[in-house]
Amino acid sequence: MSWKRLADRTGTLAFRLALLYAVIFVVSSAAVFWVTHVLIQRFTLHQMDLRLATYWYQLTNELEMDLVPSLQQELTERANARGTEKVFYQILDENGKTVASSDLSGWSAVGVDPGYLKRAHAGETLFATAPVPDLRRRLRVLYAPILDDKVFLAGVSMSEFDGLLGRLSEIFAAMVLVMAVLGVSVGWQMARRAMSGVEEVTRTASVIAGGRFDLRVNVAGQGREIAELCRTFNVMLEYISRLIRQLRDTGDAIAHDLRTPVTRIRGAAETTILSRGGIEEYRVMAANIIEETELLLRIINTNLEISEAEAGLSKVRQDDLDLGHLVREAASLFSPLCEQKGISLSVEAPESLAYTGDVLKIRRVLANLMDNAVKFTPSGGRISVRASRNDECMELSVADTGPGIPAEDAARVFTRFLRLDESRNTMGNGLGLALARSMAHLMGGDIRLESEPGLGSTFTLTLPLHDSRSGFRSLPNGNAGPILR
Repeated sequence: MSWKRLADRTGTLAFRLALLYAVIFVVSSAAVFWVTHVLIQRFTLHQMDLRLATYWYQLTNELEMDLVPSLQQELTERANARGTEKVFYQILDENGKTVASSDLSGWSAVGVDPGYLKRAHAGETLFATAPVPDLRRRLRVLYAPILDDKVFLAGVSMSEFDGLLGRLSEIFAAMVLVMAVLGVSVGWQMARRAMSGVEEVTRTASVIAGGRFDLRVNVAGQGREIAELCRTFNVMLEYISRLIRQLRDTGDAIAHDLRTPVTRIRGAAETTILSRGGIEEYRVMAANIIEETELLLRIINTNLEISEAEAGLSKVRQDDLDLGHLVREAASLFSPLCEQKGISLSVEAPESLAYTGDVLKIRRVLANLMDNAVKFTPSGGRISVRASRNDECMELSVADTGPGIPAEDAARVFTRFLRLDESRNTMGNGLGLALARSMAHLMGGDIRLESEPGLGSTFTLTLPLHDSRSGFRSLPNGNAGPILR
């Protein structure tokens, strides 16, 4: 492996997680071994102290019962039985002089601590660990009172104990080293598995950056958190793909729809110039150009409104309003047009239907739906407007008896600049329904279409009872996309 690849790996989150796992593993193992070491040491010292104290207690009882004919002989035999190189016994007077002792030839370097001697003379029983420099070992010593004014001094070598602790330390060190290697290996595998979903997202994003917007991240086999990340990433991709498709279609539609008024403007100007007419003809040309320019501005402004609504950039007001009154107001506004075309218009709405929302946007959506109904309902037809409330949302519906919409075109009627065959001869630019639905989504609602060819169509605006504009909102294809602030 090259140094560059090694440096790249050490900079990854997976490596840092593996290192963190290894450190935690090693520190935890070292802590367990240290506690074990301390417990073993304490237990062994306790056993040593118990043996020394037991002999002192036995010797004291035997002396009190006058069962020891010779103190010197007793100490010597006891030491010989355990090994004079391992243990010694000594009885001292108040000045520290030896009264009786076992063989001390191997313990010449052992000194008596005056402080411990004085305290033992005062009646205390003391244990101490003393180094023996010349013998390169340690000694566990007992100072205890005996025979009223004497001090019993017993010492036992800690060589075996220190050797045991040394071997345990070596074993623990080797085990910690093994744990470190295992910790790094296991931590690396766990980190790689935990980060596999993130790497999959990264690889997919890299490919998508080259223009492959049809790719999606595989969610199967991932942990819950990573799977949620992948699902959210896929939702974002779907949202972006939809916007790109809309942008492409909108660009094509704008180029097609703007060409007609621009061509008319140029034609009017060329005709006026070639005719060499008077000032009146120039006035007519200017009026025509202004009219066509107004059409262009309406198309451009409506497109900007749709784009702002789809991007979540338009502000949504929270007005206290009466949807029943709003429906009746819209019906009265379109009533003259209906009478002119011989269309029957009916309204079904409660006297009062309180709601909190953006009154201007709701009025705009309702007006677009009613304008669409009036355009495509023939003379003698009917339009009914209805307002109602259920447990989940408010509903404002506009039903007509127009030509209806084929099922294969139902999903496309909200696309910008879409004009079906039945609408080719009607006025409009194909932006009304697109604007209505984008505003409905911005308010957290939607527009539902129910249509049957030959019988008519029903467009229903649904508005949430609660503010659902935060977080994610439903898109026309049923996916979720974030509302930008």
